[in-house]
Amino acid sequence: MNQIDSSRARFVPELEALRGVAALMVALHHSLNAAATTPAFERGIIHLLCAGQPAVTMFFVLSGFVLGESLRRQSGSQNRVFESFVLRRLLRIYPAFLVTTLLIAPLFSCDSTRSWFSQTFPEAHPIFTILRNLLFIEATINMVTWTLKIEIVASILLPFFHAFTVCFKSLGLGLILVSLLYLAMFPSRLGRWPCFLLMFYVGYALPLAQNWMHRLWNSRRLYLSLLLSLAFITWIAIHIMADSNTAIEARGLANRLVLLVETGCSAVIVSALAYGSGTPLHRFLKLPVVRFFGMISFSFYLIHHAVLLVMENLVIAPVLGTNMDSLLRGLGAWLFTSTIASFFAWLLFEYVEKPGVAFGKKLTKSAA
Repeated sequence: MNQIDSSRARFVPELEALRGVAALMVALHHSLNAAATTPAFERGIIHLLCAGQPAVTMFFVLSGFVLGESLRRQSGSQNRVFESFVLRRLLRIYPAFLVTTLLIAPLFSCDSTRSWFSQTFPEAHPIFTILRNLLFIEATINMVTWTLKIEIVASILLPFFHAFTVCFKSLGLGLILVSLLYLAMFPSRLGRWPCFLLMFYVGYALPLAQNWMHRLWNSRRLYLSLLLSLAFITWIAIHIMADSNTAIEARGLANRLVLLVETGCSAVIVSALAYGSGTPLHRFLKLPVVRFFGMISFSFYLIHHAVLLVMENLVIAPVLGTNMDSLLRGLGAWLFTSTIASFFAWLLFEYVEKPGVAFGKKLTKSAA
C-alpha cells in the first residue's frame, strides 16, 4: 500500500464541480419522470439522458473520497478524531436538511397540496410524519433525503473502517473490501446497504493508490481521455441494460451488478479527475457556471424536487397541459425549475449550509 502524501490531500475543484453535474442529472431525471406519459418513454429516454441512480452512486463515491481525505488530515486520539469527524459531518448535513424539511412541511400538511409530495396519505398526524422525516426514519416529505440517512450512517462507520485500515494496512483494506463486496453480491436482510457502504469505502480507498494513479493519469493523456469516455458510457449504458431484464429474480442480481459497475466507473472518473489533468472533462468542470453548481450542489439537491413539484402543479401543468411532447416538456421543466431552484439553493448555501460548516470547524477546533 502506498504511503499517503499529506501535501496532496487538497481541495480538487473538478470534484466539487462534478457534484454539481451529478445534482443536475438527478434533477433532470425527476423532471423527465414527471413529464413521462408512456412506459416506453420512461424506460428508454429517461435512462438514456440522465440516469438518476448512477448520479447517486457518484455522490457516494465522491463523499467517500472527500471524507477519507478529511480523516487522514486529522490527528489525535481515535476518540477525538471520531467525535470531531462526526460532529462536523452532522453540522454539514443537518442544518440545510432541517430548514428545507420545515419549509416544505406546511405544504405537506395541507390537504390540497399533500398529494404533490407523497402518493399515499400517511395515517399518522402530519406532525408525527414530520418528526419521522427529521429523524431520517422516512423520506415522505422530501423524497431525495433518503440518501442522507446513508450519508449519516456511512459517516459514522467510516472512521471505524479508517482505524481498521490504518491498523492492518493492506490486510485491513482487503478484508473490508471483500466483506462488503460479498454482502453486496448476495441478498440479505441488509438490502442494498452493503452496496452503498462499498461505494463510500471504494472512494475512501482511492488515495491509498494515489502515487500510482498520479503517474498513470499524467503519463498517458490520450489514454486518460479515452478511458474517461468509456467509463461515462458504461456508467449510463449498464443502467439501460439492467432495465431490459424483466425477471424479478434476475433483476435483483442485475441491479446489484449494476451498482457494482457504477461504483467501478465512478471510481475511475473520480481518480482521473483527482490525479490527472488536461482532459476536456477537466476543462469543462472548471467553467464558472459548472463550478457554481458544484458549490451549491448539496443545497440544490435538497431543494430541487420540492421546487419541481410546486412549479409542476402551479405553473407547468396549467400552462403546458399534458399533450405536449414528453421529452420537450421534461427538458423545459428541468431548465425552468433548475433556474428557480438555483436561486433558493444559493440562499440556502450562503445563510444555512456555510454557517453550519463554519460552526462545526469552530466547535471542533475549540474542543481540541
